[in-house]
Amino acid sequence: MNETIITTSKIRRNILKTENSKVLIIDDSEDILFLVKNILSLESFLAVPVNSAIKALEIIDNTFDAIILDLMMPEMNGIEFLKIFRGKKEFSHIPVIVLTAKLNTEEEIAKIFEIGANDYVTKPFLKSEFTARIKVHVGLKKSTEDLYRTNKMLKRKYKDLQKAIKREETLNEKILERTVELKDANEKIEELNKALEYSATHDALTGILNRGAILAFLENDIRRSKRIKTSLSLLMIDIDFFKKINDTYGHLVGDSILKQLCNLIRDSIREIDLFGRYGGEEFIIILPDTNVEQAKILTSRLLTRIREHNFLTNKINLKITISIGLTEYILDESIDLIIERADMALYEAKQSGRDCMKIH
Repeated sequence: MNETIITTSKIRRNILKTENSKVLIIDDSEDILFLVKNILSLESFLAVPVNSAIKALEIIDNTFDAIILDLMMPEMNGIEFLKIFRGKKEFSHIPVIVLTAKLNTEEEIAKIFEIGANDYVTKPFLKSEFTARIKVHVGLKKSTEDLYRTNKMLKRKYKDLQKAIKREETLNEKILERTVELKDANEKIEELNKALEYSATHDALTGILNRGAILAFLENDIRRSKRIKTSLSLLMIDIDFFKKINDTYGHLVGDSILKQLCNLIRDSIREIDLFGRYGGEEFIIILPDTNVEQAKILTSRLLTRIREHNFLTNKINLKITISIGLTEYILDESIDLIIERADMALYEAKQSGRDCMKIH
């Protein structure tokens, strides 16, 4: 068939090759505008800085592939801008990444998603994580646009087939050929949908579950444990002195360490366990049907394996350790409470010298 059909490899190209993608940066700080513009320009984005949300509404159009938005601004803040912007249907496909100094609670995070944000990054941010997030959202936008064009093509072919049948001018061979083409296109659209779903639920850098996906799985497992009265344990993991690694060796080495660590952890846990990136160098492991005593055995084994592993990157051989907070689900407690207890246990592990596990 003449028209181009979208494949999974094309989706990857959309995500990885975002040169000349146009990104609008909205922030009242000239320093932040300058910093973000430089970071994006180095990644071959076309960065357009603007120092107020009001000005942004005046220049925004469908040529932009993403918007980076500060929340705290005079005259019109980021929340007000989002409400107006998301009210315009013609811009519904443009992703908005919120840039904010701090989000204190899950309620604050939920609020920015409810009013139309696609993602958020807290200041100060890691350059590698920041650019990876922008690339993923720009790539998903382009893939969605490809899907829309493919659907239009399929509708056109379907109408052509109907007309041909009505005119009785189409030979059996041509009907069969068009039917095969439509079947092939539908299969490729199914591939696209699967790839889009994967991109929406997995961390772009490490390939493990992202924050939204791992928290959704945790909610499901909490409901399951409550319903069938089974144990559930949660691990909160943090890499010890990771900032020092980035400062000493650079973010490329830091990214390599993150990927190697995730592969090592993934190989160390059971098939029923769920592993995701909670943010930065923090990770979550969900242990279904596992009480705290059983979880202690797995945790001890994990600490030892990582402590003894050699992380090789750019001909540099590094040793790292992790700290772990362990907690077990208590009947009827909320997801916020079990995460808070795991986080408190992690804090205690850090205060106890790191490279250890604490239970809360």
